[in-house]
Amino acid sequence: MPNALHRPQYGILCSLLVSARERAGLTQEAVARALGKPQSFVSKYERGARRLDVTEFVEVALVLGADPAELMAAYRSGIESSSLLSDIAASADGPRRSTRGRGAAKRGGGR
Repeated sequence: MPNALHRPQYGILCSLLVSARERAGLTQEAVARALGKPQSFVSKYERGARRLDVTEFVEVALVLGADPAELMAAYRSGIESSSLLSDIAASADGPRRSTRGRGAAKRGGGR
């Protein structure tokens, strides 16, 4: 699986955050100031050069005046409409080797 910063799904999230900031009429500097971070922090997550953890995401959303749950719903909608969600599901359902029974066989219990 590629690094999360380089996955197309992350680009969708970055675009949503930029759009929310612009709708709020805020500059990167204003957002950074509200977060107590340098402007480069905002620039990096908006460009996809830095990943936000969930707590940072919620803080950013609140500073932008956006509901974090609504942003996540928009993110999900974005990946669904771009078929990225089905790509994720397909890769998750890919070929797997069963590990069922291995422990039992090692313990002498098998079927």
